[in-house]
Amino acid sequence: YDAVYEFFAPEFHSHVTPRVSPEAVGTDIRHQEKKFWESAKRAFPDMQFSVDLLIESGDLVISNWTLTGTHSGEPYYDVPPSGKRVTINGTAILRFENGRIVEHWGGPH
Repeated sequence: YDAVYEFFAPEFHSHVTPRVSPEAVGTDIRHQEKKFWESAKRAFPDMQFSVDLLIESGDLVISNWTLTGTHSGEPYYDVPPSGKRVTINGTAILRFENGRIVEHWGGPH
């Protein structure tokens, strides 16, 4: 989870932040990214993550991803564990600068 601090620049900006964590707008939000992955793993202890499509164009990397797991752990975004297998699909558009992620668009579908 600490890889967030290695690959995401301190000035990292996500266009998702105003929607999911409005209180964090204008701050170093890398801990929010780390928190997302930690909470997903706690909710889906058998979580598997795959990148299904990866496209690079200039300073952008676009991915379509899938997270699967059994919701047998903690609540996920206030949804109590159901014990059911869950599939979450999403898209991420990442902009790189000097080898680090500086901007993000996208999220789960």
